[in-house]
Amino acid sequence: MKYQTRKSHGFTLIEIIIVITIIGIITALAIPSYSRYIRRAESMKIARGLESVLNVAAFNAKTSGRAVKACATGDINGDTPECLTDLSSFAASGNSENFGWIVFWDINNNNKVDVAVLPIPAEKIYKRVVFKQSKTRMKTTMSASPIIIIQPQNTINEAGTICIYAPYDNSPLPVCDNTDAVNNDLSEVKVRWSGLGKVSFIKFN
Repeated sequence: MKYQTRKSHGFTLIEIIIVITIIGIITALAIPSYSRYIRRAESMKIARGLESVLNVAAFNAKTSGRAVKACATGDINGDTPECLTDLSSFAASGNSENFGWIVFWDINNNNKVDVAVLPIPAEKIYKRVVFKQSKTRMKTTMSASPIIIIQPQNTINEAGTICIYAPYDNSPLPVCDNTDAVNNDLSEVKVRWSGLGKVSFIKFN
């Protein structure tokens, strides 16, 4: 009885090289796109966090009948977080897990959450929004410290814009302004609010 043997046809060296080259090209195209997607998601998440903070501040100012503060802090998980008086921490080297947005009732107007010291009660924290570790950076157009004060009538102490960036590196950032222009390469998102409490977004394309 004769058995037919089937010859095994493997890949040639040229075919293997072609396949590896194609995989390399696809990977080279996919990695930057994925990285850009992650950076854009980070900047949008922080922008949405700021939006929620402003909404919570407006609601509690209206229902309590007193001014409420919203600000960025470098001690978001602490018992007595303090407002950042500028955003240089973000403009210089990005943020860490200790940063975030905070909304609170500042009885003595010292830009810090204080514990109870009778007869003054403890200052109430209405909301915390934690930033996860990232390289997101921020700037603002506010002339003084970037602390937003919302009154019961929903008016805000100063109209302004916070520009949120998620760049590749620590290269210098552009000036934050109130225009509709954004920097797509930096995954820029602008959160803009008026003195009457209207909040709007301008984001990358």
